[in-house]
Amino acid sequence: MLAASVLAPLLRRRYNRWGARRAEAEGALPGDELVPRTDLGYTRAVTVEAPVAEVWPWLAQIGQGRGGLYSYDGLENLLGCRIHSADHVLPEHQCLRRGDLIRLGPDGYPAFWVHEVDPPTTLVLLSAGPEAAQRRGTTDAGDAVATWQWSLRPIDGGRRTRLVVRQRLSCPPSQRLMWRVVEPIGFVMERRMLQGIARRAARERPATPDDANEPPTNDGPARLRGGLQRRLGARLAGLDLPAAPRDLTPVTEDDIRGLPAPARRYLRFMGVLGRPRDWSVRVRWTGHFRLRPGRGWQPFEAWQYNSGPGVARVFVMRIDVAGYVPMFGSDTYVAGRGRMRGKLLGLVPVADGSGPEFDLGELVTWLDDAVLLAPSMLLVPALTWRAVDDDTFDVVLTDHGRTVTGRVSVDELGRVRAFSTGDRYCALPGGLVRARWTTPVERWTVSGGRPVPHGGPAIWDLPEGPYQYARGRLDPGSIEWNVPPTSRTRGRRPAAPAH
Repeated sequence: MLAASVLAPLLRRRYNRWGARRAEAEGALPGDELVPRTDLGYTRAVTVEAPVAEVWPWLAQIGQGRGGLYSYDGLENLLGCRIHSADHVLPEHQCLRRGDLIRLGPDGYPAFWVHEVDPPTTLVLLSAGPEAAQRRGTTDAGDAVATWQWSLRPIDGGRRTRLVVRQRLSCPPSQRLMWRVVEPIGFVMERRMLQGIARRAARERPATPDDANEPPTNDGPARLRGGLQRRLGARLAGLDLPAAPRDLTPVTEDDIRGLPAPARRYLRFMGVLGRPRDWSVRVRWTGHFRLRPGRGWQPFEAWQYNSGPGVARVFVMRIDVAGYVPMFGSDTYVAGRGRMRGKLLGLVPVADGSGPEFDLGELVTWLDDAVLLAPSMLLVPALTWRAVDDDTFDVVLTDHGRTVTGRVSVDELGRVRAFSTGDRYCALPGGLVRARWTTPVERWTVSGGRPVPHGGPAIWDLPEGPYQYARGRLDPGSIEWNVPPTSRTRGRRPAAPAH
């Protein structure tokens, strides 16, 4: 940082337009009019390997006491800023409103008012003085000597985002020299912030010694497999699943009063209170899959539909074997029966499993889906909640005479860390082996105003060690609740592979 300050006069133009294209640096942004005469200012930008909707949640939660600043926390905290940058989306900080206060430190440190917020593309902040905490609600432009303007712009057909940030500052002549001195330091910190947002939104993962056991970091097939949606619809059309909700009564505190404490914490975080019970959910996944331990990773895409009344699940998937040859698979649980099938090119059968093991396994997979995607489906007489400890509970489901158990661990906010069960069978070369199955959630995001899992791995705990066979990512633009089984999916083009 000392070097940056010494070289500042030579580098100002470069670091004040870091990452920005000419049109971005010279073009207008929302909020420019709030400080029409600028003494200092800059425009910077970064390309994020994620759609706008997946970048916005990280921006929406910025601030001390919120999601942090995604920069050098250690340096900021040496100055007493008390910054702790989050590595996951915080649903409790996603609803920004005009007049909210965004702090850069505790009371007495710089802060900004939210002047304009238009998710998921625009955030305009106005500077606020140290007394801001005592003047909440004042957002007049007359209070401002600086703006902090953020703009998210879709590129490459919406698959990626240009994140543009601008600051416009008006200050007395006596303060300009001081601002010139701190300007390069601010650049270093903000560049790290932009990179931090980009890295988090793109789901970059640090390298580990176990990376040989990990799939590639892209999100699966680069082209939309529209045939999967039609396959899902065709499967559902042949089933007699409910097409309308049975109960529109909102869930109340009385409905969860007798449940274990961590279960109540989980249901509150998931936002079930005040909403009618969900009766269906449909979602698209992308990621990577491998068919056997030691085999290579193959890209996949999947669509699924889960029904609450009657307990049913239909999951259709395409795996591109060797990256080119399509294999279509399906997992179903309907009327108490589970089945798994796979066909190479959609024609040549390569797998067909049914029987008690598949009945049990598909039922507990439905239970896992309900825990992560539609928890109010669990508020039924057929399900029992059991306390384990302060952060863990079991859910026990009985359907068509079969009973399965899932263990759910949650954090202090109620976010699910992992679902695990001993009621599934792993298909190995020697046959089916009953083993512990776990689906950890790496982080949470928000879709349709609800917390949803961003994605994570699926892992078998085998005698020879853990076998991670899938890593999936939920497409937040695809998930829909309470839709009839034969309604048209609203899927969008998937994100391009991250590099």
